[in-house]
Amino acid sequence: MPVNSPKQARSSASTKRMLDAAEALLANKGPDSVTVENVIAEAKTSMGSFYARFKNREGLISALHHRFLETVQNEVLAAFESHVPKETLLEDLADFSYEFFRVVSVNRRSFLFFVIDNSFNSKMRKEAQIVKTVMHDRLSKLIRSHKNELTKKNLKASIEVVLQIYYGLFLEVVLYENGFSGNTKSSLKKITKEYAVAVVEYLKY
Repeated sequence: MPVNSPKQARSSASTKRMLDAAEALLANKGPDSVTVENVIAEAKTSMGSFYARFKNREGLISALHHRFLETVQNEVLAAFESHVPKETLLEDLADFSYEFFRVVSVNRRSFLFFVIDNSFNSKMRKEAQIVKTVMHDRLSKLIRSHKNELTKKNLKASIEVVLQIYYGLFLEVVLYENGFSGNTKSSLKKITKEYAVAVVEYLKY
């Protein structure tokens, strides 16, 4: 197994320190605080060290986005792996929905930054498809495991519609501070249960 040289290890540690600093700034002070100067100060590093690794702010954001997606994907997969199958589609979907959107809610500020502030970055949009693909595959498998409850003839097309419904909920959770629009606040578990009910009604009738 190859071992990094001391120089490579220091370089890797320095890169991690700067990414950690950027994450902390984003989480605590918002996207406007993620500047080259602030990251250098937070990470206690030098301008030369920063530019040797990221070239510019865009390079930093790209690396931060890549690491964020890896983290979220692992969290989503862990939530899905811990899912215990239920007897009915409604129970299964409600539990599945809550676990996925709990991860989204916890990472809301980072999602907001990458979804909104970098919505015109084609590379980031392509990378973000990873999480969407994971969600689609798990959701499709879950729904198909309850085929005996369903009446839709074209299940593949119906699942695509369901995915769009959940994408709408994803945007709602990301865009609103409490996760929900309107005047009435609801818990995440309650709103995901309501979405699950609507989806099951759509798939059954």
